[in-house]
Amino acid sequence: MDVDLTEQTDPVGDILVDLAQRKTESQSEAFADKLIENLSSETRMIGNSHRRAGYFVLLAPDVPAVLLELGFISNAQDEKLLKTAAHRKKINRAVKRSIDEYFADLSR
Repeated sequence: MDVDLTEQTDPVGDILVDLAQRKTESQSEAFADKLIENLSSETRMIGNSHRRAGYFVLLAPDVPAVLLELGFISNAQDEKLLKTAAHRKKINRAVKRSIDEYFADLSR
């Protein structure tokens, strides 16, 4: 976060960081919802596609983040799809649409 908390007491600083993290989690969830909606109209999805994880790259208190897994190379059907340019383009369009919609919603 680009915030100077040195003037704050530890409890106040902790509360401010917690509030930032909650907002970031909410923004991440909003983007993930858009991503799932757009991807599900383009490709097969697993039933429990919206999950939380404690991966370090997803824990920044001020940067919304999602982890997108497009399939598994160890799965023959997933590998076959991932090798086709048409499938990758379809997925890329859905991701781009999700990003555009997310930022359009933020500007409202």
